[in-house]
Amino acid sequence: MSRSLERVAQRRQLLVPQREVVERAAGACEAAWSEGRLRPSSVSVRPSLLSSTTASAGYTGRGHGSSSSLNREIREESGSPQPSPLVQLMVPRGIPMQLYLVGLFEAQCTRRPGESVQNRRPLRANRAAQVAWLDLLAILAKSKEARTTSSLAVSLPTANRLRQIKNALESLQRARLVELGSARSNGRFESFELLDECGQYSHAGHPIRYRVPDRDETTLKLPIQFFTNGWVHALSPAEMATYLMLRHISQIYPSKHGTDGVFVTEKQRCEVYGIGRDAYESHILLNRYGLVERVKDSARRPDGRIANYQTNKILQPHRFQIASDTVFAQRAVDTVIQGLK
Repeated sequence: MSRSLERVAQRRQLLVPQREVVERAAGACEAAWSEGRLRPSSVSVRPSLLSSTTASAGYTGRGHGSSSSLNREIREESGSPQPSPLVQLMVPRGIPMQLYLVGLFEAQCTRRPGESVQNRRPLRANRAAQVAWLDLLAILAKSKEARTTSSLAVSLPTANRLRQIKNALESLQRARLVELGSARSNGRFESFELLDECGQYSHAGHPIRYRVPDRDETTLKLPIQFFTNGWVHALSPAEMATYLMLRHISQIYPSKHGTDGVFVTEKQRCEVYGIGRDAYESHILLNRYGLVERVKDSARRPDGRIANYQTNKILQPHRFQIASDTVFAQRAVDTVIQGLK
């Protein structure tokens, strides 16, 4: 069995017995959306989350609306590009990326554009019917735990899940995407606050608190079903990063996307988005899930490999078209499991 097929088989083996875990988290997101005062149709993500260029280009906060608290220069710490905040969260089977994206979703369900956000949701529910962070996340068992259980959902002890959330919050703090309480505080993790997607400090060295994007900001929009139907829970970190990259490029070049499809060069993929070759190959699975379509190329075989390879011939990158947002109306976990067959 090839390495890629082996990875697909392992991923399916891990996901199948935990279908109910994903569904419960998706249901909790739907409940949080319904209970929120705004019920947005989409979640806006600032492109600075995806791009490594802001760290080396002296990002100024422009595009964050007219708020003077955000219209200030980001401190440059080195002359070389820094990894994008999103790539720093690309941990196999980890939840930092899922937690941050769900954090943006939760904030936009309760705060209007331009408003600052204060976390009032507990990590663990304190009363019946309360939706906590623990409920909003699909914390899957490790592969060994999944193999030693029945085909029913793997239900990890609450203490185990809380530990994973705290580990994820520490990862987010290192990426400068959340601020935790004092190390000596008992509520250090409970009182976490979201920080701006750029993952940088201000010129004065202070964290930049997250604000819901203004309506006139250029953002990447994810349909609300990305969260309420469990896509944020069912996709792997590499799949999510690759999908967000391709969706971002399609939004920059909408005309080209509609006619010929969009592509990303190796240089752009590595230097701007920080996505390596292995993670980029997730486009194969994204195609299986129906999230992206690889445009047919007469120079390539159906599996995407080059036909009649010649060393002196310039290879053209894959071109992609992003599927209509109606694809997110499907329950993610069933679609992903089917695509992994």
